[in-house]
Amino acid sequence: MLPRKTTVSAADQELTDLTAYFKEKTAALETLARARATLAADDPVVIEAAKAVDSLKKPLFKTYRKNSVKTQLLALFHGKCAYCETFYPAVAPVDVEHYRPKGGVKDTDHTGYWWLAMDWENLLPSCIHCNRLNEHITPVLSTQLVELRSDHSGFSKQRRATTGKGNHFPILGPRATQDSRDCSTEYALLLNPCRDDPQEHLAFHVDCEKLIGLVLPKPHDGAGLPEVIPTQDLLPEFKGEIDKALEDKLSLRGAVSIHTYGLNRLGLVQDRTRVLRQLAFMEESVKDLCAMILKLEVCRNAPCADENKRIIKRMEALIDRTVRHMKEMAKPQAPYSTMVREYLAGFEKRLV
Repeated sequence: MLPRKTTVSAADQELTDLTAYFKEKTAALETLARARATLAADDPVVIEAAKAVDSLKKPLFKTYRKNSVKTQLLALFHGKCAYCETFYPAVAPVDVEHYRPKGGVKDTDHTGYWWLAMDWENLLPSCIHCNRLNEHITPVLSTQLVELRSDHSGFSKQRRATTGKGNHFPILGPRATQDSRDCSTEYALLLNPCRDDPQEHLAFHVDCEKLIGLVLPKPHDGAGLPEVIPTQDLLPEFKGEIDKALEDKLSLRGAVSIHTYGLNRLGLVQDRTRVLRQLAFMEESVKDLCAMILKLEVCRNAPCADENKRIIKRMEALIDRTVRHMKEMAKPQAPYSTMVREYLAGFEKRLV
């Protein structure tokens, strides 16, 4: 009887090839280090050991780039960026983003979480602005919600800063290695929208008196954080705001995520503000219609009472359609639906 043939998936084969490469590279680097420790730089043994390291060719990361992966991510996230909720298909191709970077970690000698390059749990759809390093105009704002509400400067206090995740992956605690592959030792400072509840760490600035689509870190008890946190290594451009977040007992993960993903970059804030203005317009329309209905109901005994009833009925239908449309904007398929839900949370109270 012939042995049964087993099929190895492309992802499994890629992981096997990468494992073999990094094992071979580690051994070659150790050989080179031993040679350099006892021999001169121009010694033939050292030169050959160096050539052995340089000759190794790293297998390409290919599986995650397949169209089938992009299609499934598109469906799972409703065509929205996992980080900022922008509806990206209309403006730019999706980046299949690795939450834990596959090819290295910025400002470290870490090899990257290459063993997770094909792991479905590590893949997210991202717009190019959240994923790639770019310079954007971002506001210099207080991390305190109360101070922000009293500050009418908006983007008048601003700076150009480099945002975008790139190969950033700031953590507290020991970093997982290719030998242990144990990510449970890490306290990740970037929010993962699939594993974390962003609403525990982030709040949108919903103020009908001053509509501006900013997102801010929420008050947080800092559970799991050490007493002393080395913020000098976390996004130097934003050190002051991160220090302020900790001082005010706001979410460190929220603050770091806002600045790393660039969640308050000018173009994104403008887009969210447009959505807030649509909601505010519909809210005012509902209020006006309700006020007109009350006036018409007072005139029940007027000569045109029957006509008033018909007008009221049409107005009530218009209110119903408007409210339904507002609720549609809060569904997961819609851009910035999390912000819309926060806006609608106070909608009924404002109608009173």
